[in-house]
Amino acid sequence: MSRFKKWAKHEYSRKQRIIAVVFGGIFFWIAIPFLMIIGSSFIDPWLSLPGFRIGPVNRWAGLSLIIIGWLFANWTVKVQFSSGRGTPIPLMATQRLVVKGPYALCRNPMTLGTALFYTGVAIWRGSFSVL
Repeated sequence: MSRFKKWAKHEYSRKQRIIAVVFGGIFFWIAIPFLMIIGSSFIDPWLSLPGFRIGPVNRWAGLSLIIIGWLFANWTVKVQFSSGRGTPIPLMATQRLVVKGPYALCRNPMTLGTALFYTGVAIWRGSFSVL
């Protein structure tokens, strides 16, 4: 645990934080949704789960939640990066307490944004297993 505390207390350079945020973004905004969509193609039939496809409603409702969640989560990253001098990644934790921006609206805005994003993916896909 002391190694983790040491990493979290260390202030990383702007370049290191940008690289971490880019790779984290690729993982959380591209790789995981891709795996969720591919996985649901196998899991739904295997568990005999019905789909909830309502035509264009799925597309528009899902896309709306995806965009809102993505924007909210990225607003959180921006505030953590600029005000807190850190990232959402625990190993590159913020160096200052952040209480403005999305943190004035919600206790954990990164979780809220990510949950909205992934819920949007599930609705867009029309799959219970993605939820």
